[in-house]
Amino acid sequence: MEDGEPQNLNTAFNGSFRLTLLYFVLGTLNCSGFVTCCTLAKLFKQYHFNHANFSVVFSNLFICLSINNIIQLGRVITIFFQWLSEFDSEVADMDENQKCSISVMNNSITFFILGGCIFCLIERTYATMNYIKYEHEDYSNTIYKTFNIMWLIVCFILFINAILSLSTFSSTSYYNCILNEIKNDPIKLNWQIFVCTICMMAFLLFFILLLRTNIERRAKSERPQAQYRLGTAYQLRENCYGIRLMIWFSGSFLTFLVIYLYHIQNLYINYAAVQFVYDVEYVVFWKEFGLLYYALFSIIMPSAIIFSSAAICRRLNDLWQTFCQNWKFAV
Repeated sequence: MEDGEPQNLNTAFNGSFRLTLLYFVLGTLNCSGFVTCCTLAKLFKQYHFNHANFSVVFSNLFICLSINNIIQLGRVITIFFQWLSEFDSEVADMDENQKCSISVMNNSITFFILGGCIFCLIERTYATMNYIKYEHEDYSNTIYKTFNIMWLIVCFILFINAILSLSTFSSTSYYNCILNEIKNDPIKLNWQIFVCTICMMAFLLFFILLLRTNIERRAKSERPQAQYRLGTAYQLRENCYGIRLMIWFSGSFLTFLVIYLYHIQNLYINYAAVQFVYDVEYVVFWKEFGLLYYALFSIIMPSAIIFSSAAICRRLNDLWQTFCQNWKFAV
C-alpha cells in the first residue's frame, strides 16, 4: 500500500499464508504445552516425587504455566474471530485511555510464578538448614490453602482482564494493538517480564548455592566415619533432586525470557528501517513469531523433567492406562 493510504488491517492480513500457518502452529503448541504442564502438575500433586511441601508448590507453578497457554490460545481465537467477522479497522494511533493487554505473560501470571519460586526457595532453604528433621515435617495443607487464596486473587484479576480485552477488541483491531505496541519501548510495555528476568537470575544463583551446600553435606554423609542416619541421607538426596528441578526450571525460564526480550527489543530498534523496506505484514509476522518461544518452553521444560526420571515415566504410564480405561468405560 502507498504511504498515506489507510490500511484495513484484517482485510490485509486475512488469508495471509504465513500468518495463518504461524497461528495454526502457535495454537497447536499452546494446546500441547497446556497438556504437558497439566500432566506434570498432576503427577507431582498425586504421587509426590519429592517432599510433600515442595510437590505442592512445584505443581502449582506448572498449573500457572498451563493457564497462560490457555490465555495465549485465546489470543489466537480472537484473531481468527476478527478475521471471520471481517472486523473493519484502520491503522491508527491508540487513544491514551485505550489499552491492549497482549503480553506473552500478563502481570498476574508473572507475579504468581515469582511467588511460587519464592515459596520454593524458602522451602528448599529450610529443608537444607533443617535436613535432619525435615523428612517428618509436613506443611502441605497450609501451603495448599495459601495457594488457593493466591489463585482466587489471580483468577479475579484474569477475569477483569478478560472483560477489558473483550471490550477493547470489540472496537479495535488486534493488529492495531500490535503495530502501536511495536512503536513503543518493549521494556516499558513488558516491565513485568523484565522484572521476572532479573528475579530468575537471582533465583538461579541461590538454587545453585543451595545445591552446592547439599552436595557437600551428602558427600560427608557417605564417608565411612559419618554418623548420619539413613533418613538423613535420604533427605539430602531429596534436597538435591528438588533443587536440581528448580535450577532447571529457573534456568530454562530465564533462557526463554532473555530470548523473548531480545526478540522484541531487536524488532523495536530496527522498526524504523524495517517498515520502509518490508510491508506491514512482515513486521507483524516477526512480532507474533516471538510468541512461539513461550509455547516451546512450556513443552520442552516439563517434558525434560518427565522423561529424565524413570519413576515419573512409570507413573505417567499408569496415569495414561487409567485414563484409557476410564475413557473406554465412559464410551
